[in-house]
Amino acid sequence: VELADAASARGAETTYALIVELTLLLTGRLARAAATGGLAEPVAGEGPLAAAVAARPAQAPLWAEAATRIAAATSHARAVNLDPGQTIMDTFLDLDATLARAGAAG
Repeated sequence: VELADAASARGAETTYALIVELTLLLTGRLARAAATGGLAEPVAGEGPLAAAVAARPAQAPLWAEAATRIAAATSHARAVNLDPGQTIMDTFLDLDATLARAGAAG
């Protein structure tokens, strides 16, 4: 909730863009990790996450689809001037649902 609030504050366009970019980077890296069997150079905390939800090839499409959905939703939200905070909340709910599906597929 705090990230969503920070993204919707006046003058927080850079914060919003950073949250979206990092989220897309993470989902892309998880898709790649699942498809290739691991992360080449994991950053702090990324290795255990990938091992839990991106360790099998069957999980790769889940993360790739999540990245595509999030990119489309955030692009649409920006184009029609939707509330950035709500967009971030929707994005995190999508990530939560994808985490559950990926965990079940593992």
